[in-house]
Amino acid sequence: MSKRLFTGILVLLVTLSNSLLAQNNPVITWHKVAPIPPAAGEPVQYGVAGALAGFSHNRLIVAGGSNFGDSVPWRGGKKHYHDEIFILTPSPGVGQWTQAKTRLPRPVAYSSCVSFANRLICLGGEDASGPVSQVISLELLSGDIRIKHLKSLPQPVTSGGAALIDSVVYLAGGAGKDGALDEFYSADLNREELEWIILPNLPVPLSNAAVVSQSDGAETCIFVIGGRNKTGITSKFYPDIWKYSPSKMKWVKVGELVTPSGEPRGWSAGTGAAVGKNNIFLFGGDAGIVFNRTERLLDAIAKTTNEEEKQALIREKNSGLENHPGFSRDVLLINTITGKVIRVAETPGPGQVTTIAAVFGDSVYIPSGEIRPGIRTPIVTKAIIEIKDQN
Repeated sequence: MSKRLFTGILVLLVTLSNSLLAQNNPVITWHKVAPIPPAAGEPVQYGVAGALAGFSHNRLIVAGGSNFGDSVPWRGGKKHYHDEIFILTPSPGVGQWTQAKTRLPRPVAYSSCVSFANRLICLGGEDASGPVSQVISLELLSGDIRIKHLKSLPQPVTSGGAALIDSVVYLAGGAGKDGALDEFYSADLNREELEWIILPNLPVPLSNAAVVSQSDGAETCIFVIGGRNKTGITSKFYPDIWKYSPSKMKWVKVGELVTPSGEPRGWSAGTGAAVGKNNIFLFGGDAGIVFNRTERLLDAIAKTTNEEEKQALIREKNSGLENHPGFSRDVLLINTITGKVIRVAETPGPGQVTTIAAVFGDSVYIPSGEIRPGIRTPIVTKAIIEIKDQN
């Protein structure tokens, strides 16, 4: 083959690839949703991180979560766990919220959630004492929430990720009492009594990853994206995209998140959602720059015996947290066949992390979450996503 012919073919292939990618670019429209209201008897709604969220009978449920009230932890704010349950009727217009009479069995946050058969299934999470193993279902019936206890997880897990393939729920990673986990479980939700099956471990222990089920062109797989793990002074924020194929029962790395300059991009605590046949959308996320700086300062504070130096380090830490620029507003698109990752949009408001992307038809709802360290929001972001020219 001549050099000129080879060059021509290469240019044609690149042009065709770019053309197909452009044709499949999504159209995202952002819609206003009523913010979560204050709980009964409370003057203000600060928002929560780690809410239990998903759909039941065409209504969005947002329950539990944690916040620091009107302060922040480095200024003495105490972390509060909640048990209130809010219900959003999505239409017409911005929708309308009501608070359920029923409350969660315990104040809890950071559960892994999936919507199945008109029930919101909530796996693990944590309360004021640490990670929990409880599994519950929430269902909207006759205007209130019915709660059912299901078989507990094999161990307490918080900040994991869950996804469905048909009636089987998969739980990947998370954190236990000693740190990030590499455990991977499944259970068939159609069984009257859940049976938790231990599957091949994640390649690395991870918490706060995005876990999404989507087709890779051959079968529906579990994708685990990003996440973090603390093994030393600082936490490692991972850029990796891992895929688990149920037919092969194996994990394989299928890509990485990268910066505009092509460098690996650590990503954690954002949300992920499958839309269309071969697309995963990622919203928000934290690259860990301020997070790691804070960890290093906390380590230095713990080690110094000089009071003047300690106070200077504390001021530096607090200043970095109070001047945090906010989390990423990027919307990334992963093509699960090609492995390509592109930035397709920007969220209309601050990036929301430690929350859940709840899918309802072609709409993605991102309720509440954290917008800066210690600061929550009652805002609900709604994106309607249209995928064009998709085969």
